[in-house]
Amino acid sequence: MGLTVGGFLLLLGLTGMVLSFYVEIDATAHASLRAVPTHARPDSYEAVYQTLRKAEPDRAGPWRIEVPQAGGVISARYYKPIETQDRAFAPLIVWVDPTRMEVVRTAVWGRFFVTFVYDLHYHLLIDGPGKVIVASVGLIGICLILAGLWLWWPRKGRLKASLQINQPYHWIRTSFEWHRLMGVMGAAFLLLFCVTGSLLAAPEWFRPGLNALAPTFKAPDLTPYAQVPTRITVDDAMRTAAKVFPTARIRWIETPGEGAGTYRIIMAQRFEPSQRFPRTTVWLRADTGEVIATRNPAHDSASDIILNWLHPLHTGEAFGLFGRLVVMFAGLFPILLFATGLTRYLIRRMHS
Repeated sequence: MGLTVGGFLLLLGLTGMVLSFYVEIDATAHASLRAVPTHARPDSYEAVYQTLRKAEPDRAGPWRIEVPQAGGVISARYYKPIETQDRAFAPLIVWVDPTRMEVVRTAVWGRFFVTFVYDLHYHLLIDGPGKVIVASVGLIGICLILAGLWLWWPRKGRLKASLQINQPYHWIRTSFEWHRLMGVMGAAFLLLFCVTGSLLAAPEWFRPGLNALAPTFKAPDLTPYAQVPTRITVDDAMRTAAKVFPTARIRWIETPGEGAGTYRIIMAQRFEPSQRFPRTTVWLRADTGEVIATRNPAHDSASDIILNWLHPLHTGEAFGLFGRLVVMFAGLFPILLFATGLTRYLIRRMHS
């Protein structure tokens, strides 16, 4: 069990280390993105939207535009391109230079390095069954970690000795002691990764229990607004949303599709654990700008609070740059545990 599940955890640890800084890695790897001034901001997000429509005139559905916190290149996602309509999540991503209002890069999710790694980490490149495997590995991993802690737990007065590498070194005994030490040191991180990873991979398994704890948020029904005749500008929609939550920062703009409909403006309040994927939301009629519904995470239920913390805890974003660095280095624990566990297994095979 340890070798099988440990192999998956090894893979998830390696890919997780990359994903701790996947946006920065991708930006560094592409000269077209590096060329955009890091503090550049557009005069108008309506102009950004029009740049997207001009570059991709056949994409008549909604665009989801990210608003960079510090400025720089702007990315936008078109969620259901015809090229990948058979996949659960594979948007077209377009990057816009906000100073020249030009598209500087276009790519489909999963067809460039960091998104390939993301899909490998999230569902092992297998859309449906892959998420089930990842969630199951996480749950079995929890059992293995707890069993390891039970086996290690020292008798009274033996704690210090149980955390030492004894001398003189012997390759058989020392490999076991390193395995034990890495397991104890990394147990909290590994439990965190396994719990949050399982919940993120298969939330439907746990949602009934969460709803029993407290009802989770339900998005408003937007079907009555699907065919409104006109559209206010993106900038007008942003201004209206800013009046609803004046201290929040806009992070994402979801535009109406062709035939109008609704705007969805996603904003970040300071207390939210994820500043890139926050939960503060304003839904607006596309024709009049009338506010249809809002979501304020300050009033979320206990179940929603749990769900809101999953991703930022898993990635370390909840604790800023320091948290992301900790998560990146904590990805070494499953790698070291697998290496020392495999060594221990081979040694026992040799002497059996």
